[in-house]
Amino acid sequence: MLSAVEKTNKQQISNITELIKQNIGKIKGKKIAVLGVAFKPNTDDIRDSMSIELIHRLIKSGAVVKIHDPKALDNTRKIFHNNIKYANTMADALNNSQCAVIMTKWKEYERITNKTTKYMNKKFIIDTRRILSNKNLDIKYHGIGLGQKK
Repeated sequence: MLSAVEKTNKQQISNITELIKQNIGKIKGKKIAVLGVAFKPNTDDIRDSMSIELIHRLIKSGAVVKIHDPKALDNTRKIFHNNIKYANTMADALNNSQCAVIMTKWKEYERITNKTTKYMNKKFIIDTRRILSNKNLDIKYHGIGLGQKK
């Protein structure tokens, strides 16, 4: 059963990277924000976090990755060192990005608004936790498992 879960997780990461390509073109050189690295909210634990695999794939594709997580930045730094950028605020992570991927259901990501996304270069968000699905945002939005909105 564990290998089936692992296979599903790897497929979801492939789906996310494919969605990014479909919406922003080539990933190489593009600024991509990953919001949430901890495997669940309210912890700094990144073990078994799908975000780690996503970040590895984005780096391999040549993306400029900037991450934000309220608690897990230090643990993430131990893995990626200076190969990615670290944002102390969600707004800093989104600034100048072509895409943002919400990976962890942190409460603060529920507060994303048009003002928060104002400085994104391309306003495209992939929401793997569907926390923005009921918001009326002026962005291109894809909630995993929900289909397309806007």
